[in-house]
Amino acid sequence: MPIKRSFCLLALLLVGALSDLQAAMPGLSYSDQLPVPQHALLIDTRATDVCHKNTLAHALCLSAESLMTPAQRIPSLRAIAWLLGTYGLQGDEAVIVIGTEASQRDFVAGLLYLSGQENVLILSVPVGQLLARASTVKSAGKVRGQSRSAIYSAAPRDQQILLRDELWGLIQNPQQPLLLLDARTDAEYWGHHIRAARGGHIPGASLWGQSSDLDMALIERAVTVIYAHDPVDTIAAFTRLQAGRQDAVRVYIEGWRSWAAQGVLPADAESFKQEG
Repeated sequence: MPIKRSFCLLALLLVGALSDLQAAMPGLSYSDQLPVPQHALLIDTRATDVCHKNTLAHALCLSAESLMTPAQRIPSLRAIAWLLGTYGLQGDEAVIVIGTEASQRDFVAGLLYLSGQENVLILSVPVGQLLARASTVKSAGKVRGQSRSAIYSAAPRDQQILLRDELWGLIQNPQQPLLLLDARTDAEYWGHHIRAARGGHIPGASLWGQSSDLDMALIERAVTVIYAHDPVDTIAAFTRLQAGRQDAVRVYIEGWRSWAAQGVLPADAESFKQEG
């Protein structure tokens, strides 16, 4: 059977399945199967030049680097909304996020979700495996325009974003149960490996990993907040925690790097790099 015909038949068979998926899925979720590209926008998070040369048909090239400032900071959600408009996004689409590096892929997916994208589905299968399939329709990826071709009008989920002072206020409030999760490595958490101005962790934080067993009873009544080293690592960790959940996790986007740089803020297991 010709490749094009095979692809079209697959699309027809799964049209209903994708509609059901969109209705049932939370705003952010994972899948190990590719639904129908015909009814969802594909976002390729690999480097723009790589995506532009060869990707899945009709995919947009939106890398993690393109969502960061030259100083490796995240721009305002307003600036991100303008950028997404240059890709023709409006915010009400269902998007499927693909990539090679999981942290980069999950960062882009999480930032789309926080920006207000209605449905974000993350495909856990690496792009290389998808491109290697004989039945995959490939093409050059679509890059952003110089100006907006659409107005990104989705309401941002900014209530899930915590600023440093807000987090410190929660930590100091004994009336509000707080589940603060540190998504870095064990060595960073305990201050043995230092990548910031100092080592250690935010007071009261618990070490968390993808395989950690969380206290569901505590989660139900507590404000759950997650952070990692920097914005990319933090939003990627937030994505893994938020995906598939109906309740809203909150995220301290700036991460430990920003907290550690403020010498007046306390730290548990505090440590410093040795001179020489």
